[in-house]
Formats: sequence, C-alpha cells, structure tokens
Amino acid sequence: MFSLIGLAHNTLMGDFLMFSYMRNLCVLSLVFIVFYSMETSAYDVSGLYQARVPVLDRSSTELSRGASLALSRVLVKLTGQVELTSKPELMLLQSRAKEFLLQYTYEKRQENEKLYLVAEFDPNALAAELEPLDVPIWGKERPLTFLYVVVTRPTGRQIFTAQESATYLFENRASYRGIPVVFPETEEIGSDLSLFSPHDMEIFLEKKSLSRSSGQDTSSFMLGHLSQSALGIWEADWILQVGQERYRWKLESDILELLIEGSVDVLADSLVRRFADPVLLARAEQLTIEISGVRSLQDYARVCAYVDSLDTVSEIFVREITEGNLYLDVTAKGGPKALRQSISFGDLLVGTDGDLTGYLLNAKTVQESANLDE
Repeated sequence: MFSLIGLAHNTLMGDFLMFSYMRNLCVLSLVFIVFYSMETSAYDVSGLYQARVPVLDRSSTELSRGASLALSRVLVKLTGQVELTSKPELMLLQSRAKEFLLQYTYEKRQENEKLYLVAEFDPNALAAELEPLDVPIWGKERPLTFLYVVVTRPTGRQIFTAQESATYLFENRASYRGIPVVFPETEEIGSDLSLFSPHDMEIFLEKKSLSRSSGQDTSSFMLGHLSQSALGIWEADWILQVGQERYRWKLESDILELLIEGSVDVLADSLVRRFADPVLLARAEQLTIEISGVRSLQDYARVCAYVDSLDTVSEIFVREITEGNLYLDVTAKGGPKALRQSISFGDLLVGTDGDLTGYLLNAKTVQESANLDE
C-alpha cells in the first residue's frame, strides 16, 4: 500500500512542507546520505534501449509478452517517467514491441532457475514512433548520483560501500528509472560521515553544498535519516537540494525494499523535473557556440568529438577556427538551455557567464586526460 501525506518544494530560504509514503517496511535503522554532483564527468547511461524480464518459456507467445514488458521498461528509462507507459498510445506501441526488436536472447539464472528474456530495441525505429506522439526522449547524458548509506545499530554504524551486497536494492531501482548511481569505495569514506547527526541535516547539507559546488549552479545533494518507532514503523526524513532548489519529505513503511524503492523514485522524479523538461526537449534549434582555450589539434579533435557525442546535438558543423577559439554551428534539441545543461554534466567544457553559447575548455581536465594517456 502506498499513500501520500504531503509534498514540499521551495527555494533555499523557503519553508518545507512534508510528505510521506506509507508502505510496509522492516529491518535495520538506517541513515541515508545521497550526494549528487555535476562536478563529475558526464555520465553516458548505457542500456537505455535494453531490458531483462522474466518469461515462462521460449514460445512465440511468451516472446511477444516479454517484449511488451521489456519495451515498457525501456520507455520508463528513455522518458524518465513511469506514468507515461499507461497512456493509450504508448500501450498500443508496447503491444507491437516485437516489431522494434534489434536483438534478443535468453538467460537462465542459477540462483532461482528462472528464464529471462534480454531484449534490445532499435533506437531509430523507436524514435520514429515516439516523435509523432510528442513523447520526448531524455538523452543518455545524465547526472551521476553518489549514494552513501549509513546503517545505524545499537553497536555502532556501518557505511555501505561499493563492496556491500545490499547496495543492489538501490541499484536495481535506479537502473529501472535510468538514473546512474555509484557507491563509494571503502577508502573514499570521510570521517565527517561518522560524526553526522540526523538533528543537523541542514547544516550538514550546507557544508557539503559549499565544499562540492561546481560554480555552475547544478550541484545537487540528498540527505536522509531513517529510524524505527516503538510500533515497528520506519520513518525516513529526507532533504534534497538540486541547484538552488530544496525539497523535503518523509517516508514511512515497514518493508525496507519498498522504502528504498520509494526513495529512489523521489530522487528520479526530482531529477526528471529539473533536467528532462518535455517542453524543452521537444524542440530543436540551430545555434553557434564559441569554445575558448582550444590551442592544439588534440584540443580541436577532443571538443568536436565531445559535442558530437551529446544526445542533445543532432548536427555539428565547424564554422570558424581562430587563435584559441573554435566556433561550431550545432542543431541542439531544446536549444541553448538544454545544450548548456547537457554540457554542465561533464567537466570538459565550462559555461561562461551571461551568454548561454559561450564555453571555455577546461585545461585541468585536458591535462589530466593527457597524463592518463602517457
């Protein structure tokens, strides 16, 4: 059972309302701390057109059913929105899923002996079907979420790292929503986490925000505290900061898996609202961008390859090269604002103040890449 108590969305100085998901939850007392930062390299999400679903057998009937289910999961990842798959026109599209298969295979899991269909769909064929329906596709460049989970027991605390098997609960739901997440390695865990107090969440958030801000107003952070009541109900208090906006909500349940699923869904929905605006993604615009700091043939090749790889860019043409400056004519889905957003996910180009078409090649990133190539 899933019920909504309230919702809050406001700026940094605003008051916070609360909402809470009521689900059934049990297990340990947890403190969840999530940091997501645009300072990291642009993350290209893989597998957006692929899904793995259970099937009963290898028959043609099960292939049709499995392909339909797989396509519904692909549509969730492509659009970032779960509810869109229930629209009549998309349900009709899902019934024709076999037409869009690029390839498929079967897998059998040893741990449960279940048979799975692994289906991959043709991106071009799906794009041709979705465009007339005005269904915008969120590009593969998406923000990478750094996920920290602190488990609190009477005997002490444990911080989930990439080596913990329990992280799959978060990773599975994040994969379903098309949101990349990563857990820290053991050596990356800072001492400040061991001193974290759930009573100082906003102070802790401000500290992390200031220390990790990229200067492009795109850094986001999410913190939460989960505790168990005397009746066995678990309550999670969350704060999420996305750029200059802050959200706060509460989740309650008595089943851990469902609470984690709901938590990841709120994160995904918040990122979709901020970075996958359907109106913004629906239109294309031709513009000229200027990249400063391009001083070598290697710089030129790196910048052109990077801009051409962005999902928001459909066409690219070199207009002019001057001493230290590169001018590119591009066709960008969503115009200069969407292009600036996609580029801000990475660290190769830095947007200049004022004009949305001006960029500076990040010399530090270029040098680090050159050192790795040596």
